[in-house]
Amino acid sequence: MIEKALSRLKPKEEELARSCSLEKNTKFFRKMTDPFFGEISIVQNSLDKSYLMLREKTTESKEVIQRFANESQDRSTIRHDYIVNLDGQSVTNQRSFCGNAYTLRQFFEFPKSDLQREIEKLSQIKSHFSAIKLTHIVYQSLYALQFIHEKGYYHGSVSPLAIGLVSEDPIRVKLKLLGEEKVPKIKEIALRKIQNGAPLHISPGLYRSFTRRDIEFQIDPSSEDVFALGMTLLEAGLASSVQSIYSKDGVYDENELIRLKEEFRTIYEEEAMLLVSLLDNLLQLDDLRPTVSDLLQVMPKYQEILEYFPQS
Repeated sequence: MIEKALSRLKPKEEELARSCSLEKNTKFFRKMTDPFFGEISIVQNSLDKSYLMLREKTTESKEVIQRFANESQDRSTIRHDYIVNLDGQSVTNQRSFCGNAYTLRQFFEFPKSDLQREIEKLSQIKSHFSAIKLTHIVYQSLYALQFIHEKGYYHGSVSPLAIGLVSEDPIRVKLKLLGEEKVPKIKEIALRKIQNGAPLHISPGLYRSFTRRDIEFQIDPSSEDVFALGMTLLEAGLASSVQSIYSKDGVYDENELIRLKEEFRTIYEEEAMLLVSLLDNLLQLDDLRPTVSDLLQVMPKYQEILEYFPQS
């Protein structure tokens, strides 16, 4: 009885063989490293000439590839105008003398740029995003976060690299989301960034949990996403790094954050006080920080923003 029940849990070869129309309707363009998705191939859809990101994961285990495929299937249902959508997936099995190699192939939408690259362009010419563009970017990002939170997913690594730029006129962004786990291992992600010297966009509480070795710190994934978006907004508005608040001696520099926020206020308060107020709310202290839904309930509706700040 037990053996029979266990056998039903093991995926069969025919169950693993999954395909999608994109397999035959795309052609290879080039390989590249995406800062968020990692090693990918760019392929072109022969039907509409659009470009897609092809991400591959390979394993020799049937059980592991089944888990990958199930997670990917769940991720494909998370579709939104402001999220990099997963348009198709397939699973292949390559047999050899050494055994089987199963490969999951995922076809994601391909944003032409990301917010980090746009910030660097502005920094080089000592300029900033206009209040109009920045307002649209943050609203679209908020709606993306609200959607995934309502679906039970959390991002865990919001940053300028995680916000893809689809078009500049009108401005349109899409949040990059792996979705391999509904609740990502946020502390592990942050620790890897610290060890690799990568830019941080994490909350004071999470940062202090490393430097003070506070193992009791309880991570709120929703709150971390909110703060990370605030840091992303701050960096985009200043068009410069905000890493100075994470001091080298392991102290979170609140005075430096205040200074940077004042610099942001100086740039935007005349044109868009809404941005200044929103930044203050996104970067609230850990126990006072609102959820994305709370913020959107008290902010003007995006339709009103589109009427006041029309896209050209």
